[in-house]
Amino acid sequence: MLGEGTSSNKTLEEFVHSTILPGYNQLLEGDARWNAQRGELVLSFAENLIEAGALTAARHELLQWKPINPGSPSSMERIVLRGRNITLGKILKFQGRFQEALDTLDAVLQESEIDSFYEGTGWRRVLLCNIGDLYCELRRPADSQSLVAPELKRMIDSGSQNISSGRRLQLTLAESFIRSGMFEKAEEVLSNLGKVYSTIHDPDALTQRGMFRVWASLARTAHLRYRWNEALLHWNKASDALRSLDQQDSPHSALVQYATAYTLAKLGKAPRGGLNISAAKAKDLLKTGERRYWIAGFDSYWRDYIVECVHQSLGV
Repeated sequence: MLGEGTSSNKTLEEFVHSTILPGYNQLLEGDARWNAQRGELVLSFAENLIEAGALTAARHELLQWKPINPGSPSSMERIVLRGRNITLGKILKFQGRFQEALDTLDAVLQESEIDSFYEGTGWRRVLLCNIGDLYCELRRPADSQSLVAPELKRMIDSGSQNISSGRRLQLTLAESFIRSGMFEKAEEVLSNLGKVYSTIHDPDALTQRGMFRVWASLARTAHLRYRWNEALLHWNKASDALRSLDQQDSPHSALVQYATAYTLAKLGKAPRGGLNISAAKAKDLLKTGERRYWIAGFDSYWRDYIVECVHQSLGV
């Protein structure tokens, strides 16, 4: 996603291909524990590829690994297999293949409920968030709410809702409210999240992405409720968040600039001739750049909506 860590990615790639993939040591090829460790490294390498935006390559690497006995994997292999399938589902989601992604991830969720090796809840929350996001993409926000709300309630009851996985669940819930037109509920969740994020010092990239999603979502709700001054404030914060991620020239930044241009027009502050320079640059980027479905709704139904708004309002 960010294209960072090229050197470390290369080192890991060479290690995976030289020592982890089949053929490294024939004496270990039948050892399930070794095979599970091999799978964990393949997963790590694939995640690095996903971060760099190399989705097809990541999928290829993941499909190279399988349990020694696919019909009866060991306990360790089963855990790795679950992680592999979750990652494959995420790749499909990032590619915009939403129904395929949902089918893949829902199968993992259903299998986990009857798996005697079911462990913890951290990975499960990641799974619930991704499925909930997919429900929003597929116009099923009520299903998203039904899926994530019980898990989030358990976290609220234990006071753990503001840890990383809890924040992620709240972002999915807020998106389901936006998708349902329940803007006040969405704003309540997002405003509370904004306060939580503001207390985090030295945020990592994952946290910064969450902050962007909060500001962009608040901007969208204000926009959809015609509260233009408020929308402009949040679009500016979303733009700052993208700069902190070094994504000021990304498709997401282009969408933020487009929305900002439209908001300025509604406030009577649009430059003569339509788009300002940054929004004109964004227009070119949207024409040439592929869609990247990292955030639920943002590069799908929101992109379609805001591009149409700009075209109708500014005639471009």
